[in-house]
Amino acid sequence: MHHPDDFPDAWLRGKERKLLDLYLPAAEKSGLGFEFVPARELVPAVGRRPHLYRSERDLLEERGCFLLEQTSADPQAAQFLGAIYEVVAASDSVLVNRTTTDLEFLERDKLAIADRAGALGVPHLPTLVVPPGRHAQRVLRHLPLLGDGPWLLKPREMSMGRAVLRFSSEEELRSGLDLVAQSGSSYVLQPYLVNEGDLRVYLIDGVVSGAQLRRPAAGGLLANTSRGGHVSTFDVPAELGDWCRRITDSLGARYLCVDWLVTGTGFVLNEWCTTLGGFSFLPSPQREERADALFAFIAREIERAESPLRQTVTA
Repeated sequence: MHHPDDFPDAWLRGKERKLLDLYLPAAEKSGLGFEFVPARELVPAVGRRPHLYRSERDLLEERGCFLLEQTSADPQAAQFLGAIYEVVAASDSVLVNRTTTDLEFLERDKLAIADRAGALGVPHLPTLVVPPGRHAQRVLRHLPLLGDGPWLLKPREMSMGRAVLRFSSEEELRSGLDLVAQSGSSYVLQPYLVNEGDLRVYLIDGVVSGAQLRRPAAGGLLANTSRGGHVSTFDVPAELGDWCRRITDSLGARYLCVDWLVTGTGFVLNEWCTTLGGFSFLPSPQREERADALFAFIAREIERAESPLRQTVTA
């Protein structure tokens, strides 16, 4: 489930076709189906139980499994996605974005991610939250926490590299703060670290399932594949695998994608997520292996959700 109005129609149609070609065969191998559902077609509700209506059909009437895009550039749409999240999480269906035991877990919040990583002793980016509106410039007095620059200004809750800006001087940064002060969204400020790319590690049930290294296009800033980044496979070293497992153990996460900056002095945590995973750009057979592993996991999650019901009926 996603909010398609954030993207150009032609780009979105191409993206959906590419993912359907990959995910449908993987889903069928695990006895499942797969479809995209635009959030604008849904109406979340609560009666005697949670409901998620798509026209006359209640998607929560039978147990299913949902992957939900949780961010939007439109604040109202972002809150609406949150309502979908809540009704699915409260139902007996499976929400892959909620395969954690940590009730405080916020994958969208870059401040919460940095805070949790610091508590775990995992290398991470120091982070400043920009105060709202006319108070935004107050963040400048705390720039020494982030070093001498450059700095990255990015939405606190956003994905796919959207609205990320880099500044090399305090003068430039002041102008950027003037802009985000009018945006209606919360922003964070982090140091820009020179890096070889962004490494995404996939973990299923606490085990490293694979990894991909994403590099920016020539002269580019962002490694996101949606922003023109290039992808290659990567073997995860033991120390990095240990850090990833430390994170999943802390969150109780059964499925997690953990993103690391590959710097000259080692790996630094960037963020984590539980969405589709962005592995459609991997070469074969790794691309199909990741898709098969994801849907096999989803099938196990549905089986896991049904097990307590069976036990109750048997008793």
